Formats: sequence, structure tokens, C-alpha cells
Amino acid sequence: MASMIYPAHVRQSGDGLTAEFIDFADLKVQAGSIPGLLRTARHALSEKLRALEAADAEWPAPSGIDVALEGAVPVVWIDIDVEDAPVRVTISVGERLLKQIDEAAGARGMTRSGFIAVACRSLLPSTVGSGTGGFGDEVSGIGRKVEEALGPDSTIGRALADLDARMRDGFRHVAAEVREAFRPVPDDEAS
Repeated sequence: MASMIYPAHVRQSGDGLTAEFIDFADLKVQAGSIPGLLRTARHALSEKLRALEAADAEWPAPSGIDVALEGAVPVVWIDIDVEDAPVRVTISVGERLLKQIDEAAGARGMTRSGFIAVACRSLLPSTVGSGTGGFGDEVSGIGRKVEEALGPDSTIGRALADLDARMRDGFRHVAAEVREAFRPVPDDEAS
């Protein structure tokens, strides 16, 4: 897996921020904070690169620092992990299989290359979330174990909920006693 880093100009916009990618004229994202902007920009960039790959189009080379720093507009560098930039290859498959691939790709609005790439990713065990025993399955398994150990239905989760309820009752009791202690005394009871 490789990392790609694309620059984007950042501007204040209304209540938040806007990032406009230098290398993608049509790619602009907005968010209310820098962390939100980075998250949104990474997602949008990933989707854009996938769309280019599905269309069998080349990814643009990221602009260098000299281009990114032209003008007085602040720049953020958006980094994402990618499998690799598309590479043109020649493969041999049976004529009937190729026809089936083209029909399936066309039915999904995909190119032949995009369809083959998606099909291959679904079979590779190292693809996150592939369901084929790869890294995604390991992460899901760990998540289930954490949920079982610490979730609301776990022994720890129930103990924490019980402790929370007892503390809330205790605070209510203390608040009632403080309220009672500071309650004004009527004049006829004062002496």
C-alpha cells in the first residue's frame, strides 16, 4: 500500500472551512473544523480516485510545494492510503468470459478495468472488509470481543451502569439535604 498526498487550498466560508483541491478542479469540500475538513477531504479524495480508476483514467500527479504555495492562500496536505496508481496491463481470458465481464461491467455502469479491479479486490484476503479471512475480519473479531468485554450488556457495562445509578441517587440525596439545610426558616420558627 502506498500513500498519496494532494494539496488543497483552505478558505474560511461562513461558519466553517472550504478546501479546494489544486489537482482536481471539480473537487471541493466543506466542514466546520480542521479535523472535520481533513476527514471529509480524505473521503472525497478517495472517492475521486476510485471514480478515475473505474473510468480507466490516469490519476493526476500531486502538485509540488512550489505550486501549492503560490499566492497567499493557506494549504493543507491531504494524505490517503491507496493500493497503487492504475497501471495498464495486458491479460488473456477466454472470449466468453470477456463477454460476461463486459456485460456485467456495463450493467453496473463500470468499465472493464474497473469491474476487474473490484472483482479482484473482493477475492484478495488482504483487502480490508473483504469477508475472506483478511485484515477486515480480524478487526471485526476484535471489535466483537471488545463489545462483549466492555459493552452495555457485559459484566463491566452492567457494573458501571449500576455504579452510575447509585451515584446519581447519592447526589440527589445530598442535594436534597443541602437544599433543606439552606431552606429559609419562617419567622414564627426562628426563636
